[in-house]
Amino acid sequence: MSQTDFEAGEVPAKRGQRRRGRPKGSKSSNVAGEVTRAKLIEVSLELFSRQGFAGVSIGAVSDVSGVAKGSITHHFPNKKHLYQAVLEVVGSGLKSACLIAFDSSRPLGERLENLIDGIILWSFENEAQARMVAFELLGLSERGKIPPEWALTEHMENTMHLLTRGQEEELLVEDCSPLALLEVIFGLAVFSAIHKPCISEERGIAPSSAQEAQTLLRQSIFKSA
Repeated sequence: MSQTDFEAGEVPAKRGQRRRGRPKGSKSSNVAGEVTRAKLIEVSLELFSRQGFAGVSIGAVSDVSGVAKGSITHHFPNKKHLYQAVLEVVGSGLKSACLIAFDSSRPLGERLENLIDGIILWSFENEAQARMVAFELLGLSERGKIPPEWALTEHMENTMHLLTRGQEEELLVEDCSPLALLEVIFGLAVFSAIHKPCISEERGIAPSSAQEAQTLLRQSIFKSA
């Protein structure tokens, strides 16, 4: 092999040995894979939030995202794994929105107010995530019990624990269960952010703001002073 057969400074490959090139699993390919994965989650979030788990197929995700089915199953072996990844994103969004609510060093009343404010603002800014939570709450197999394997278990249990404390400290209404309060909070959040503007347009009135939704929710679940 002559000097012109390889670039200066390159070590010629021995017989049976591959030449040096871009290593398998290089940084650029990993970045591309992460971009594809994020795109699939974003598209799937929108689809699942409108049609539910049963109404979405891998083929539909492929059609909307433009990613081949084989590439989808490379990142997510099946639809269940994809749905789980979407719920993890939703859980992360909720956690970020309610950081103060779960700060035990703060007064309970302040934490409860932050819980309401955080969830309302989160729903206005992340409509698809809010719809996903609504689907999940409606689909719970047993009212009053959250399945331990559920992707949103940690957040929902922390939320219900906080609501329970609010009732015990006589800050919140006590004539319903903590789960019912949780459903009211998310129900109003979803309706105010998504459905109410459509109704408002038909009647020619301005849609509600996040502040109006927060005020209404506080009046609904906090005990009167």
